[in-house]
Parts: sequence; structure tokens; C-alpha cells
Amino acid sequence: MGATQHRHSCTGQVATSVRNGGRPPGAPRISPCGPLLTSADSGVSIPSHVADPLLHAPPHGRSHGDHQCRLFLPLTHSRSGPARLLPSARPPAPSPERRGVHTVIRVEKLHKTFGTGTRARPVLHDVGLNIAQGTIGAVVGPSGAGKSTLARCVNLLERPTSGRVLVAGTDVTDLPERELRHARRAIGTVFQSANLLRRRTAAENVAMPLRYLGVTAREEKLRVAELLERVGLTDRADYYPAQLSGGQRQRVGIARALALRPKVLLSDEATSGLDPAATRSVLALLRELRTDLDLAILLITHEMEAVREVADTAALLREGRVVESGPVHQLVADPHSALGNALLPDRPVSSGRPGLGTWRLTYQGHAVPTDWLTRLGADHGLDVHLLSATVEEIAGRTAGRATVAVSHDRADELTSALDGWGIHAEPLPWDHGAPAVGPAPSESASEAVAETAEEAVV
Repeated sequence: MGATQHRHSCTGQVATSVRNGGRPPGAPRISPCGPLLTSADSGVSIPSHVADPLLHAPPHGRSHGDHQCRLFLPLTHSRSGPARLLPSARPPAPSPERRGVHTVIRVEKLHKTFGTGTRARPVLHDVGLNIAQGTIGAVVGPSGAGKSTLARCVNLLERPTSGRVLVAGTDVTDLPERELRHARRAIGTVFQSANLLRRRTAAENVAMPLRYLGVTAREEKLRVAELLERVGLTDRADYYPAQLSGGQRQRVGIARALALRPKVLLSDEATSGLDPAATRSVLALLRELRTDLDLAILLITHEMEAVREVADTAALLREGRVVESGPVHQLVADPHSALGNALLPDRPVSSGRPGLGTWRLTYQGHAVPTDWLTRLGADHGLDVHLLSATVEEIAGRTAGRATVAVSHDRADELTSALDGWGIHAEPLPWDHGAPAVGPAPSESASEAVAETAEEAVV
């Protein structure tokens, strides 16, 4: 038993075939979410220039051409009438203490090579990455490090040469194309240029996945209104992309990526090229989506400000390898972390005074007293020279770095007092003949770490 529906796309007539799988009258539905469509039983054929903004950006230097691609989406059907959008099966967002418990994105020993033989060019080498539910994991690195290739491997727009990619517990690496289309529905992607259709309004761009899903006009209207309200663009529903600012276009792209209620959101340089106000607005929206929808968000960026603002974890990718990774609050508390130094830069300086030793201090957490410098003098009688300091709120915690100078014969008292407050102190091995106030010698270990961090992310 089957039913065939025909509808028109923006470029011509497209046939949509739906079969109910032979369910006898009165039989219960297969599952609360309805049957899943595959290329074997149903699908929607759409032109690639329409599907590309929904699924992926075209490879550089390659045109779309006129070939057709097939986009498979979750439907429920009845004996008559149009298909209906699946209800969200997402449970309520867990409490903050439960966040980060379940890993949603797992990348294991991932390798990606383009070309073969003498033209083979390795891009990713033994990459490992974990992003938990309800968290934002940032991947940073210089241009050409392989960040975007990693994102395309996560949603399998690029097949890894070797290794595994697991999304929501499913190994998607070797899935057949038909099953991969179904698995990819759990992943929403936001691109640098938003990839909006210029001749469609904001509402029509958001509705595109729903329209090819085959939902009713009423459900499409309600879902689009919900998404535009979520991204704060209800009053811009009828605006075309050219009438929107860069930040607003990016918000439309985010709304479209959320249309099918994904579990994972990939943000590939989504804030690149935006002005500071628009960048903060988009980052605030991503942080809100993480909390409200319990999404696992992979944030591809080269902007340290973006990582400081929203990331829970970060990984530094250099020449296709993850050279450092971890929770952001732990990275900034580690004085030897190149990524931590880039996230919270504080270039140490020397006092240049004989008899004084220079110390580098790092700390994070609200337990550290804000008046620790004053208390060193008032409570311990230490004459402390503050040479530099940086304090910021990162990953919901106060993080600070400072360089101080104190008499060599009082060093033990300094470290004892700081340890009691949770402040890590590390002596800097500089000569007393350094300039009165100025950069540390380039051969020092701390300077080398800072320079490495800057080169890695700029």
C-alpha cells in the first residue's frame, strides 16, 4: 500500500514518494517518532545548489553543476495528507552539575589525506577530540592547520582516511550513504558566510529544511516563528539577506541549522569577519543554545576572545595535530600551557633590581581572595612589587596571571602565603642586570612559551 505526493520546488517539479511500509489498518505505529525514511523507500530529490546551504559548503574551486542530490529527513505519515514534522524527543536540559557527563562527539585517531601517490597531502594526523553534552568545545589554530577539514570529517562531508568519528554514540565513519543521511540529521552546521539563499527571505531560508521535509504549512509556520524568536529576529522574518547585517545573517544560519532539532552544532568560523558587537551577540546566542537545548557545540575559530567567552574545553591544532587540549579553566591555570598563555596573555617583566627575585603567579577560581596583594603586605609584612597582571572571567571562573618581585630572602614566605590562597608561584630565572622594566630575555622559558602560543593561534 502506498501513497505518492507531488510538489514543486523553486527550480521545477520534484516528485516525493512516500510509502507507509504496508502497515495494516488499525496497527500501531512503528515508533513514537514514526518510521525513518531511507533512499530505499522514500526521499526528496532537490538540486544541489539548494541542498548545499543545508548540508555543506562546496569545496573551494569547484562549482555545483547541475547534478541532483538527495536529502532524507524524519517524517511521520498518515494514509492521507502531508507528512508531519517529528516532535522533539529531546529531554529537558539537565542541571548544571549534570552537564558534560555524556560524550556526544568523539574523534579517535583520525587521519585525513587528500590525493594519492606522489600527490598525497596529509592534513590531519592522529587527531583525538571529545565534546560532552551541554558543552562547547573550541578548536583553535592558525590558517591551514586543518580546523575546517576536521569539522567536515565530523559531519562526514569528508570521509576520514582512517580513524573513527562517533556522534551521539553512533560510529558514522563507515556508514553506508543511506544510513549516513539519517545520522547526519543529528548535526547542524553554521558556516562563516551563513550560506543563505539571496532570493529567499529570512523566514524562507529557515523554512528550507522543513519545506523539503514535507511538513504541513501550519507546522512550518509555527516552527519558523519559534526559531526566529529563538535567535531574536522575529521582526526580520520578511527581510532578504542583503537587508540584514552580518550578525543577523549569521543568526538566520543558526536558526536554519536548528530546524531539525540536532544534538550537535558545528560552528565553523561563524564569528569571523563580524564586528565586535555582532561577535559578542552571536557568542551569547551559542552559549544560550548550549544551556537551553543541551547541545554539544564544536566551535572552530582562530579568535581567542571567542574561546574565552564561551568555550568549556579547547584544543590547539597545529599542522594537523592536536598539540594541547583540556578544560579551559585548567589551561589558563597552567603556567606552562601555550594555549593557556594565549587565552590569558601576561608577558612577564623583570624588576631589574639587585636582591629581588621575579615570580610568575597563576590562579583560577572564586576561592582566591581579591585582595591577596594587599594582604601580602598587611598580614605578612612583605614588600611586593607588582610588575604586570591580567584578570578575566573565563569559563565561568575568575582566572588571573601576575608577575611580582620580592626580596630573595623572603621567597619562602611569599610561596607559603600564596599556596594557602590557591595561587601557584613559579620563579623566573632572570639576571639582576635586566632593564628596570621591560620584556624578559627571549631565551627564558616563559617567553618561549608565550611566543609559541602567539604563533600557534595568530
